[in-house]
Order: sequence, then structure tokens, then C-alpha cells
Amino acid sequence: RLPDLETCGIEDFGSTLTTKVSAHPKVDPATGQLVFIDHDPVPPYLTVGTADVVDGQARVSRCTPIELSGPRLQHDLALTPDWIVLFDFSFQWDMAAAARGERARLMFVRDVPTRFGLLSRHDHDAPVRWFETDPCFMYHVVNAWQAEDGTVHLVGCRSTEPLDDDPLNTSERRAPSLGMLRLETYLTEWVFDLNAGSLVATQLSDTMGEFPRMDNRSFGTPFRYSYVQQMAPLDTLAFDAVVRHDYASGREVEHRWPTGSFGGETVFCPRAGGTGAEDDGYLVTFVSDAETGASSVHVVDAAHLDAEPVCVLDVPQRVPAGYHTWWVSAAELDAQRELA
Repeated sequence: RLPDLETCGIEDFGSTLTTKVSAHPKVDPATGQLVFIDHDPVPPYLTVGTADVVDGQARVSRCTPIELSGPRLQHDLALTPDWIVLFDFSFQWDMAAAARGERARLMFVRDVPTRFGLLSRHDHDAPVRWFETDPCFMYHVVNAWQAEDGTVHLVGCRSTEPLDDDPLNTSERRAPSLGMLRLETYLTEWVFDLNAGSLVATQLSDTMGEFPRMDNRSFGTPFRYSYVQQMAPLDTLAFDAVVRHDYASGREVEHRWPTGSFGGETVFCPRAGGTGAEDDGYLVTFVSDAETGASSVHVVDAAHLDAEPVCVLDVPQRVPAGYHTWWVSAAELDAQRELA
């Protein structure tokens, strides 16, 4: 609950929620519909749910099990107006090890293709349309959209060597790890041709980065800019810069955090009274000095990342490196106050 962030309680959508809700549920800004997944170590290994607001109350309106051959490491999903984009990665839980009573671990199955699934948002009886590609993993999505030529586009950060300490890894580039996940990840676009039933993947950038963000107003539609947090050359996850990628030109501009300091995930804040352009606003994040722990909020002009910050606001205590961020407008904050 805003503005005090106090927990209000458990939300079970009026007792209609029969599954769990995994990370990164998505809210369609055009309809207000919430789309989420639940993944489990036992069948059904993946379930897709939606929740809609009816008479002022949110209710689960869909609960669709998705057939997979086994449990998967699931983290994100993507939406377009007509499709829910699902993932069946080659980065999988080792069920043979689990059957032997060993500690849960992941494996990268290099001879099994990764599959992307398109599930209709409107026809609940339609089967998933699966598209195969080279083995890979994706931790976080940037965005997805559908084009008039019958294609669906997905952009995210792809890893082709996702298992840490895998003796079969061929990349010599130093990359941080999170548990068993090796984060040598690069912006990639996948294009699904619904007519031909084909899928093409294209790496868009050589910047090794993660936790990508964009102007949330472009959710589910074609967009121009994304903001990727660049990996510092360390074994642990830390971001030494934010990099703006321009999909129209392929050009990238970076804003580096002060030497010895690392930033968090940046969130885009539209400029009040602005033009509505995707880069007419600011990137906001916490930045912390690794040695002293001193922390501050940095505000950067999204259109001029190579310039000095618009402002730096000191905070009275250390803010450790976190995961995700969100911008809440004054109007949204006022609406939350009515619920407090």
C-alpha cells in the first residue's frame, strides 16, 4: 500500500485464486487485466492465470495449465494485445538428481531446443503455438508487440551459456552469477512469423547487461528505447552503468556511475508537461558507494545519458543493491491514499 508501503494482507482475489503467483506478473495498461504464471516442481509444471476487475473487485478469470515435459526455471512473461508469450527454456531443473535425493540443481540441456509459446488471450480453448529456437535462457523481458505483417516481436536479455561453472561453456568473457545462473546476457529480439510458423533470433547489442527497462507507456506496443544495466567486471552482480539502446539506429549511449559506486535498476519517469516522447523524461535509481555504503538517488536525463545527472539526492542510510523498481505518479499515489 502507498504511500507508507505497509502490507495490507493476503490478496486471493475474492477466494478465486487457486495457484501461486510467480515473479513478474504483468498488468495490461489498456485493459487493466493482470496476467501471471505459476510454476511448480510437479505437474502441471506451468499454469497461466488472468485476473479482471469486476464490479470493483478483482477476480481470477482464467487458469490454464500448460503442458511441459518437466519443471522449468521460470521467471518472466510477456504480453501483446492478443498473445501471452511463454517460455520453455533449455535451462532446466535436474529431475534425475532430485530423484536420487540430491540437492535441487539446474542443468543446461544443449541438445534440446528452447521453445517460445504464444497463448491466445481471447480464445481460452486454443492450444499454445510453440516456436523452437537454439538452446538459451532469458531472465528478464523488455517488451513484446505484434505487427501488422502477422509477426510478433519479443525483446529481452538472452544467455546462451546460462549455467555457472558448466565445463562445456565456451565463452571466455567474465560474467557474474546468481546462484547457479550465469548472467552473460545480451539484448536479443525474437520475431515470430505466425503465417510461416517460424522464429528468428537476432542479437541487438554487445553490451553485457540485465534488468532492462523502458518507458512503461509503450508496454505491449512497438517502442524505440530500452535502458539496460551494464554488468561490472566482477564475479558478483553489480551495475557500473546504464546503457540506452536505440532500436531505430542501433546506437547506444551509456551513463556511468561514479567510480567505486554501483547503481540499481533504473526506472523511467515521464517529464511533467512533456511531449510524450519515449525519451522525454528521467531515469531514476539508487547508487551506492561500495566502500562506504553511502547512498544517493541519481536522476538522469533519459535523452542525454552522456551528460551529468540532473540531480543527486543523498539519503540518510545505506540502500543496498536491490532488484526491481517502479515509478508511481502523483495521480497513482493519490488513488492509493484513498485505499489507505
